[in-house]
Amino acid sequence: MRAGMVRTLTGACAVALIAFSAPSRAFAGVVSTSGTITQITTPSGTLAGGTLESDATAYFWFENTVTGAQSVSVNHRGSGTVNSAGTANPGTLNATFVRSYMTHFDKVGSTAGVFVTLSNMSITFDEEIIGIIFNTTTLGNTDGTYGPSGLTYSYVAANSRGYELGTGATGDRFSISADRHTITILNIGTAAAGIDELRILLNPEPGTFALSGLGVALLGGLVVRRRRRRRAAAPAQQPARA
Repeated sequence: MRAGMVRTLTGACAVALIAFSAPSRAFAGVVSTSGTITQITTPSGTLAGGTLESDATAYFWFENTVTGAQSVSVNHRGSGTVNSAGTANPGTLNATFVRSYMTHFDKVGSTAGVFVTLSNMSITFDEEIIGIIFNTTTLGNTDGTYGPSGLTYSYVAANSRGYELGTGATGDRFSISADRHTITILNIGTAAAGIDELRILLNPEPGTFALSGLGVALLGGLVVRRRRRRRAAAPAQQPARA
C-alpha cells in the first residue's frame, strides 16, 4: 500500500473516530425546533413545581447517556399520534445505548381554575426516537436511570407530572414522525399546580456503531502495517567490535 493511500485512509478513520467520540456534535444533536419550545442547559439542583415556570414556552434539555444492557418500561414505541391509551404502544425497551431528553411545561402560578395550553411544538433529532415516557409513575421510576447527574426531580402529587391524554382543548397529545426522528407535541395544558413532562429516549442509527468499529479496525491495522514497514526499512545494526 502506498504511503499516500495509508495517510488518506488513516485520516478517514481518524475522522470517523473523532465523530463517534464527540456525540454532542455529531450524533446527539438537536437538528431543529419549531413552535413554543426552548432548549436550555441541563438544570442542576432540585427541580420542583414552580421552579421553572412559563406561560409562553415549554422547555427541554439533554438528560443523560446510558450505556450497558437496559430493560425499561416505556409508555410508547414507534411512530404515529398518541392521544389516548388506545393509541399508545407501551412495552419493554431493551437497549445497550440510550440518550435521554426531557420536555417540561409548568405554567406560572398554581391558581385553581386557571388553565394554560401550548400547541404544535416540534423537536427533530439526528438519532432515532426509540421510546417515550409520559406517565407520572413511569417518569418517576426512570428518573434514577435517565435523569441527569446533579439534578433531582422533586414533585408532589398535586403536580400530576405526566400527560393526561385527550383529543379536546385541554387534552395532552403528541405524534412521532414516520422516520422516528421528530416528535411534535400537538397540545399540552396545565391547571393549578399541574406540570406536563415527557421523556424522550434516543438511540444511534445502526450505522453509527458500524462506522466506529470499521474505523477502529482499519486504523489499528494501518498502524501495525506502518510499524512493520519501518522496521524492515531500518538498517541492520552492526555487531560491536571486541
